[in-house]
Amino acid sequence: MLPMRRFSVFIVATGLIMLAMSIATSAATPAEPLASKHTNPGSNLAAQQAGTYTSPDYGYSLSWDATWQADEPTALGGRNFLRLRQEGLKAELIGEVLEPTEDTCFEAIADDYDSNPSYSEVVTTVTETSDENVITGTIAIVYTSQSDSSTTDYVIEILCAPIPDTPNAVVMLKQTVLASDLAAHAETIEDLRAGFALNEETDQPEPISPTPTPTPTPTMTPTVLAVEITTPTPALPTAEAASPSNRYVSPSYGFSFTWDDSWQVTDETSENGLDILSLDNGSAFASLYGESWVPGSVTCVEWNVQAFAALDVYTDVEIVDSTTSADGRSTAVVTLTFWDNGNAVPFTLHLHCSPLPTNSNAVVTLAIFVQTDLAAAQESAIAALIAGVDPAGADAD
Repeated sequence: MLPMRRFSVFIVATGLIMLAMSIATSAATPAEPLASKHTNPGSNLAAQQAGTYTSPDYGYSLSWDATWQADEPTALGGRNFLRLRQEGLKAELIGEVLEPTEDTCFEAIADDYDSNPSYSEVVTTVTETSDENVITGTIAIVYTSQSDSSTTDYVIEILCAPIPDTPNAVVMLKQTVLASDLAAHAETIEDLRAGFALNEETDQPEPISPTPTPTPTPTMTPTVLAVEITTPTPALPTAEAASPSNRYVSPSYGFSFTWDDSWQVTDETSENGLDILSLDNGSAFASLYGESWVPGSVTCVEWNVQAFAALDVYTDVEIVDSTTSADGRSTAVVTLTFWDNGNAVPFTLHLHCSPLPTNSNAVVTLAIFVQTDLAAAQESAIAALIAGVDPAGADAD
């Protein structure tokens, strides 16, 4: 099965993130905790208004006042996700089933923040509540920009709890704010936390005042990857046949892949059962990856879409077309908005997943990413690239 980390940062471990990294024209940059898109929300957000959300899978609820803007919530593969935001403050409500662990939900969140070098000086403070099953607390972090090495202090106010009657399921409410703005947002943070309820019978936890950031002890810590992009120059694909050198055979799974000379290989890795090949034709970016996969209620395509929806730098993730063939191959066309320094950039994602005939517990996925205004010009190049995937490895020497 695809590597399953506990929260949105789990996506960094999958081949999908390698696609996001290959899109960059320079090194990929971790997303800043408040994300630059919040400064220019654009038309994809609802107007500021009060609202109430109820998890379709787990039944918990959250109510908020008119100071918040809400993204469209998602529910896919047992993961329910809602993002709210206002100037200088971001909130994420996540419900999902986790792998069994002895860690509390708060400890699991802190561990994720403590596992990526883009964050440092992680300090946690846990606060008792009236409900022993509900954990609240504060995580203080220092974010370091990879582009200019500048640092910014953030505070993340956490509420998390196991979901009744659903083994290993938890709900997490995370509110992120600049450390310098914590006092100014204290009342808003408390009000949103007070609007949370596990279900109608569950008492709400006592709201807490945000705790001043303790003196940090330096450690290393996580992030969701963002992507730096530049607008590519439109280029019509050439009708070149694949040359003998334009052939890849997965070292771990044996599937093969061919492409024509309009594409250039930008990266190739094979590590811990994850084989990745990334390509670029100047207008579109593609990643082919093979990995272990245990078929279940969520298809490979659905999992990939869920992964993009969980990343903070993408909004409006929507499947506009999908098909599944008799041999189990599935394809989808997905539209999404990428936020680049406060600017909304529409993208189209073509996904193609194929089970491997020689390994029922593995899958090969081709993900092709192109700016929407260039998508029509890239249709033939994308179709030819998808046709180059051979799950059986018939093209291998």
